[in-house]
Amino acid sequence: MASQLQPVSDSSAWTAADFPVRRSWARPLGETALADLDAAMRRAVATGTPFHEIRREDCPLPTFGPALAGALEDLETGAGFALFTGFPFARYSYDEALLCYAIVSAHLGVIVEQTHKGDRKIDVTDKGLPYDHKTRGYSSNKLLPFHTDGADIVGLLSLGKAAEGGLSILVSAASVYNAILAERPDLLAVLQRGFHHHRRGEHEAGEAAVSAERIPVFAFHVGILHCCYNRNPVEWAVKEGVVLTDLEHEALDYFDAVAARPEMQIR
Repeated sequence: MASQLQPVSDSSAWTAADFPVRRSWARPLGETALADLDAAMRRAVATGTPFHEIRREDCPLPTFGPALAGALEDLETGAGFALFTGFPFARYSYDEALLCYAIVSAHLGVIVEQTHKGDRKIDVTDKGLPYDHKTRGYSSNKLLPFHTDGADIVGLLSLGKAAEGGLSILVSAASVYNAILAERPDLLAVLQRGFHHHRRGEHEAGEAAVSAERIPVFAFHVGILHCCYNRNPVEWAVKEGVVLTDLEHEALDYFDAVAARPEMQIR
């Protein structure tokens, strides 16, 4: 926890040096945990429970549960990410894998709508679409730059290995904040004031295509740093008449440059 213009010093502020052993953060799924998850999935199939209606109390995981509790602790008060490896996607149909994923999700939070259309899950699939203000990045094969997603917790389930690409890179938003505070504190006011975002069709008919309010990149609430960063919607707002100043461009460039430092990243 920290306050404005003070560095963040808790576990969420990490760099690559904090993980000297490659993939030391990964939690392998053992056969006992997988058996636990499989049994819960089979019960969901038997009861016909839709994936988005699964609740934690419906799917107790006596063996796997403690590991999920540890992952949740990492998400809430630790580094801010968690990874389980070894999910046997080849064993399951798409619907069965989705139920397994929903059961894990139910032990970490509540599955909520992610889009204006009410989607509760999204397939990350190359549909041959461009990545622009009319589409979403998960339907393209283009590089997705560093960004935050609009949820308390966001998750990904891999259903196969990409033939090409597919690398995920993580950077601590708190460490980016600390670096900018130390090196260019003059840019923090710009980032804390924030930017208008293009809404990319996620709004009602007749509503403005751009957010009415500026959305801060960095903000503190009860001593906890919050970060909302996605440069593309900021720049796409220019198509709707929003003007970015030279200083705002500089602040965005500096954020990107800090996040691009290899010593900030884990892969």
